[in-house]
Amino acid sequence: MKQTLLLVFILLLSGADIVSTAQKRKRKQSVSSATQARTAEYFFTEGEKYYILEDYAKALVAFQKSLEIDPGNSAAYYKKAQIEFKNEELEKALADAEKATKLDPGNKYYYLLVIEILSQQGRFDEAVTVYETMLADVPGTDQFLYEVAAIHLFQENYDQALEIFGRVEDKFGLSEEIVLQRHKIFNQQGQIEKALKELNYLVDHFPLNDNYPLMLAEYYLNKGDDQSSIEILEAMMEQFPQHPRASLLLGEIYRKEKQYKKALPYLQRAFENQELTVDLKVQLISQYKILPRNEDLQNMISGLCKSLTEVHSEEANAFAIYGDFLLESEQRDLAIKQYQRSLEIDDSNFGVWQNLVLLYSKMNKFDDVILSADKAMVIFPNQSILYYLSGFAHIRKEMYEESVYLLKSGKRLAGENELLVADFNGLLGQAYHGLRDFQKSDSFFEKVLESQPDNFLVLNNYAYYLAEREEHLDKAEKMSARLVKENPGNVNYLDTHAWVLYARKKYREARKIAEKAVDSGKAKAVHYEHYGDILFQLGDVDGAVIQWEKAKGMDSSLKFIDKKIADRKLYEK
Repeated sequence: MKQTLLLVFILLLSGADIVSTAQKRKRKQSVSSATQARTAEYFFTEGEKYYILEDYAKALVAFQKSLEIDPGNSAAYYKKAQIEFKNEELEKALADAEKATKLDPGNKYYYLLVIEILSQQGRFDEAVTVYETMLADVPGTDQFLYEVAAIHLFQENYDQALEIFGRVEDKFGLSEEIVLQRHKIFNQQGQIEKALKELNYLVDHFPLNDNYPLMLAEYYLNKGDDQSSIEILEAMMEQFPQHPRASLLLGEIYRKEKQYKKALPYLQRAFENQELTVDLKVQLISQYKILPRNEDLQNMISGLCKSLTEVHSEEANAFAIYGDFLLESEQRDLAIKQYQRSLEIDDSNFGVWQNLVLLYSKMNKFDDVILSADKAMVIFPNQSILYYLSGFAHIRKEMYEESVYLLKSGKRLAGENELLVADFNGLLGQAYHGLRDFQKSDSFFEKVLESQPDNFLVLNNYAYYLAEREEHLDKAEKMSARLVKENPGNVNYLDTHAWVLYARKKYREARKIAEKAVDSGKAKAVHYEHYGDILFQLGDVDGAVIQWEKAKGMDSSLKFIDKKIADRKLYEK
């Protein structure tokens, strides 16, 4: 691959494969008669004709016949070599090209073909020798010094390349390209001071080229000299105040030093410039989001996200990454707005749909879950997670038949993904419980526990439903006791265990567990209601009413809660 690239580079500069009128004029003729000369010329002309028509077999025959009559025809050897090279007969091509060169040592095109063949064979040292011969013998070929330097660079012969660059300078004067190449060589050789000298030369002599101070700043930065890099960039910003890459690099230096307040204005200036692509900016924000957060970094990312959406107001990715940031920052309502805007621009990003539906689910906005999942399923009908989330939302809306349909459809899409299949089975257990098909409900829970005996969510739901039905209470108690033992701080598992004990009429034990739940600081309305029910069964009616009132204050929609408080009585069915 390297050889091929080198050949392309050399050929573009050399313009090989041209036979000029001058070449034909220089052909040596060794024939004595005019008739033979005309015959040789005829076959050569025929060969040229067939070559143009790309009938290389006939062209080769014609050139060979011309050479049989006139063996001193350098152009015929050259044309033969060209055809043989095209046919990948490299040794034949090389022999004929070298014959052409010997017959007419003043023709640069013959040398260039020899060089091309040698380079194709990887014989670069020999190619350099041919170049040097051509440079010495053929006037006006000094420009090919660049190709000699290219070969030395390709072979990592850096000292020889530097020597050639010196010769180029003598012939043509100093150029930016030579200075850049010398900088790269010195850097490769670890000659830092010389490498810096070349870069400083470019900065000083080409002040309008903004690439060179950037290169110098990056060079210092890579060598660990942040301060020198900052000084160069700040000076550059005075000359090019809106330069996006300088702003970005300076902001990145301060960001890496965790000076986020200093970094923000420079990064914002870069983000406000449309020369930098939205993809680059999204990539940078993605990197910033995984850093350990503090308030200054949080403010920096927030400011950059706002700039991103303002500058790239028609780019879906800009709003998507802003939504991700807001979601991680627990700014859920704002995250929803960004995701919605992203999908208005481009609704083909499944990740955005998934995040939006998950977010609605976490916020218990189940109508929005169902609506968004339905829209997403039209575009992504094979994404099982959408069916799972929609199925769960339908359960929470007590739309159990619809839930069963969605969950079964999603389960089929889950294929052989055992973990996902188990998740669907767990929800199907809940859905069938809602339909009061307890046999199916229990069977789905059992399926999950067969493969995942430590699935605490299923253990919790299964135990709770058994308590509600007052069936298999011994089994329910074992499951709930295990939940509490292995998850002593989980308020939902504490409540379930207390409720199982309540169903078994173990009210005093239930009270101890329920107290832990309500004292955890994480208790929900239903936990206070259960605690009140337990207290009522123990004869503490005043205490029960107090807990029921707490429950109502948190969720007034609880069934029977108003009657319990008003009548100071227990209603359960």
